[in-house]
Amino acid sequence: GSADISFLGNAVNVAPRWAPTEPVFDENGNYWAHRQGYGPSDTWNPLASAVEPKIDNNLIRNNLNAYLNFKILPGLSLKLTGGANIDNNNNQIYHNLKTLEGRQNTGLGISTENTFRRFQNSNILTYDKEINKHRFTITAVAEQQFSKFKFTTIRASKFTVDATGASDLGGAEDRILTSDENERVLNSYLGRMNYVFNDKYLVTASYRADGSSVFGGNNKWGYFPSASVAWRASQEDFISDLGIFSELKFRASWGITGNQAITPYQTLARISSGANYPYNGSEETDLGFFILNPQNPDLKWESTAQTDVGIDFGLFNGRLNVTADYYRKKTTDLLMQRGLPGYTGFGSIIDNIGSIENKGFEFSISGDPMIGRLRWNSSFNISTNKNKVLELGGQDRIGYRTTKGGYSVNTPFMYLVEGEPFGQIYGYTYEGVWGTDKANEAALYGRLPGDARFRDLNGDTLINNKDLGVIGNSFPDFIFGWSNRFSYGDFDLTFLIQGSQGNDLFNMGRIGLESPGEGSSARLLDRWTPDNQDTDVPAFIDERTREEANLTSRVSINNDQRLSRWVEDASYIRLKNIMLGYNLPASVTRRINIKNLRVFVSATNLVTITDYTGYDPETSAYNGNDAQIGVDFSNYPQSKYYNVGLNLSF
Repeated sequence: GSADISFLGNAVNVAPRWAPTEPVFDENGNYWAHRQGYGPSDTWNPLASAVEPKIDNNLIRNNLNAYLNFKILPGLSLKLTGGANIDNNNNQIYHNLKTLEGRQNTGLGISTENTFRRFQNSNILTYDKEINKHRFTITAVAEQQFSKFKFTTIRASKFTVDATGASDLGGAEDRILTSDENERVLNSYLGRMNYVFNDKYLVTASYRADGSSVFGGNNKWGYFPSASVAWRASQEDFISDLGIFSELKFRASWGITGNQAITPYQTLARISSGANYPYNGSEETDLGFFILNPQNPDLKWESTAQTDVGIDFGLFNGRLNVTADYYRKKTTDLLMQRGLPGYTGFGSIIDNIGSIENKGFEFSISGDPMIGRLRWNSSFNISTNKNKVLELGGQDRIGYRTTKGGYSVNTPFMYLVEGEPFGQIYGYTYEGVWGTDKANEAALYGRLPGDARFRDLNGDTLINNKDLGVIGNSFPDFIFGWSNRFSYGDFDLTFLIQGSQGNDLFNMGRIGLESPGEGSSARLLDRWTPDNQDTDVPAFIDERTREEANLTSRVSINNDQRLSRWVEDASYIRLKNIMLGYNLPASVTRRINIKNLRVFVSATNLVTITDYTGYDPETSAYNGNDAQIGVDFSNYPQSKYYNVGLNLSF
């Protein structure tokens, strides 16, 4: 899909809400429209939304890499590398009159052309020297990167002839042209030294400087040191004499890395059109310009300091190997938008705001439980992460808005809050439905039995923004993976199981699915009635009943869908991939004059075990924003893949 295409006609979102009692086509073979009209704007015929848009995406990608090695002196070498990545995209999409977007725009065509160029050069000078038990490696690096991105988009609507589509954008009455171009330059210098003594003690130290064009004139350069030490204890006689460890190493490291992940020119005061105003007594509106954002020449690199301690050891002559690490990361000078007072004329400014801490454990174990003709190699890893927002530069919280979907969740419901974990989901705690035995208590809130019940955090018998609280967290308690390889004779079987535990997802698809009058969820059949009170689905209460009750509602969030009702546990276990292969025996391949022949069958995303009711518990981040990784906005689910393959070598 395209970023320009509205969520409202999203087939992935709408398909589950299309009632099974409604047909796809009418008696004339035309697409059946919900309620034979537009109906709710986001329940257009999902088959039409899926198959009618004409999409033509073309990508030409060129990658070129080359290097030269020079042996200058014994132990001294120079490596020169150069690389180029060149992408050319030409994408066209047309929504005809059979689609929601097409009907709303009398045909909607979008044509986008973009090019991306990146050129990189690295110059690496290395000196190796070994003196008795001492070994040195000294490295100096100078590197440059240049990238340029250009795009042009034409959005056309009100087509005279629907059949011509995007091939005749000139035939549209309305056309909007958008274009952009930006460049990014990065210069880097690195010095590093590795020292090993007696193959037991290892020390590495480095220092790098990076200069990026995206930052303001006062802080283009960032400086990032690092150091690490390791002790191969298994090389010590008093350890090797124990006869226990085939490998034993202790490690510790510390370092700072930088982040420049902002788009170019954000530190500059950019000008935009659209501030139209009458001038010189004229009644007509003339073209006007305004400053889009204030400049910030002091913006600097976001930096992360990380400390890591770990141990590696092997047992049983290397058949069992274990690695364990503890890490702590503190990220400072976060690159974020800081809100500005309204009197400044600006909504926000890109700035370095606050700090965040991450810490956790990583553990892996691998080995060969079975050797011989039947061989089994297995590897398991698990990692945890706990995070906390340490400070936000004087702000109590920073909210992230979600503006798609047509629902009133376009107010912030994910925040960064000082002292709280990253990834918190904020909203109103949904406590089910008021029962008849709680009618008097419900009346205090102006509600009837069968109405939704919300937690009153401050006990003032009002449900409003003072009752916002944490209703979930998008980060898991831990993630894990388990890979295995079995081989017997010429057959082999490999598979990977992965999973996540303890993470929540805000399932926005359920909002419409379980909405009275629009949704088609079977849960609506379990709605509250006087004879069915053991349910958390509210009743269908008409306005006349409310008027007769003569109650004044003290719940001011009726249309606010930031509810724990839509937050689900998205823990899962998934058979990520599995492959069965057969290698033709060498005795056969020699007779037919080939080197080897292998056939295989494989599958990806074959089985998923989860309680999550959406399409995919492993849904990608909404809108590419890490702060909203816990939002499922009817993301397109991962597909199952089945492959049959042949590898042949001569």
